[in-house]
Amino acid sequence: MKGRSPFLESLLAVTALVSLAFSLVLSLHRPEPATAREGADSFSRGPVGHRAFLEFLEALGVKAERFRSFVYDSPRDPLFFLEPEPEAVFGGKAFGLRPSVVSRVEMGLPTVLVLPKWKWEGKKSVFRLEDLRRVESVLRAAFPRPEEAPMLSRKSLGPGKADEPILVSAADGIPSLMVHLPMPQVMELRNLGQPLLGRPDACLAAGFPDRDGPLFVVSDPDLLHNFNLGRANHGTFWAAFLGEILQAEKVYLDESFHGFGLLPSLGEELASFPGILLLVQVILLLLGMGWAAFHRFGPPLRVGEGGRGAAISLVEAGAGILERALPGEELAREYVECILRDAAERLHLPPGRDMDTLALSLDRAASARGVDPGAREALSAAHSGMEGARRAWAFRRRLLGKGRGKSG
Repeated sequence: MKGRSPFLESLLAVTALVSLAFSLVLSLHRPEPATAREGADSFSRGPVGHRAFLEFLEALGVKAERFRSFVYDSPRDPLFFLEPEPEAVFGGKAFGLRPSVVSRVEMGLPTVLVLPKWKWEGKKSVFRLEDLRRVESVLRAAFPRPEEAPMLSRKSLGPGKADEPILVSAADGIPSLMVHLPMPQVMELRNLGQPLLGRPDACLAAGFPDRDGPLFVVSDPDLLHNFNLGRANHGTFWAAFLGEILQAEKVYLDESFHGFGLLPSLGEELASFPGILLLVQVILLLLGMGWAAFHRFGPPLRVGEGGRGAAISLVEAGAGILERALPGEELAREYVECILRDAAERLHLPPGRDMDTLALSLDRAASARGVDPGAREALSAAHSGMEGARRAWAFRRRLLGKGRGKSG
């Protein structure tokens, strides 16, 4: 009979649960995903990175989450496209910026587009101004009709040099404030949109309430770069914009169009750390279950420890059938005679013409083997039911189990 070890079963269950919990905890603290192109991510600490802006949002009490999916109509909170590429390619599939922005606007979801301005010059290890035509292609992604898109230029916001601090007017709850930008990149609104920072012919930030959904465009990303966020009153603008215009408690910052998007893949998750820990745990668990199905745990149980068992129940059922088919006394005698005939056959005794002769032969064989006789006694008690059966069975065990000599 196979037995089970409660300790071993508990150990396997606890090991599986601990391994699963360990894998899930590590999944929550996974490393940064690999980028599809070289370069720092959009939250780097370089001069044109956005790390300072991310920490600034947290200081304002605005929860900021990185968005690396391509389902742009899922976030209901404001989504910032920070200096995006016109197109992103992942898994052999291209994702366009225009349908991503337009889908959000059409669904009435607040969207903020911050245009690019700088590009890394790898050979000279410097940042240079991005080609203005490419910046305009990013801007047109938010405006399906080209005639509605603002015009871009790089010029001073007022009299004086372009890189000097200047007081810029604002609207819609944003106070007039000082701006200090190198080579300001401004928009001309063409009678479409409302200036948030600047004037219609030289605007740094604007809202477009005439669209289906709230769309905001920031023309110069230096307003939030690490190097410029703390200069002049740039931080004041963002605090007013988030509090008065967006009234946001949570925002999403896109990274997919920087080459840091994630395409869900169960195979890749299980093949990389820490998902591979979960895969190994499942394999070991299946192997353990397969091994346990064909092996016994612990010492074998003694007869009686496991209850009456199926075999005894089967015998009782058979006895009940026979009892209903034959009278009780006749059934008891038949059972005793079967036991005695079986014992005689195992000793190779000649079959007697009647049971009395066979019982006498068995008693003689028992005496020759140094065993107490009992065949005739069991036969005479056969009419008493179970008593005769017990005596016949006990005699058979003595005769066949402790014999010392050969039958006569």
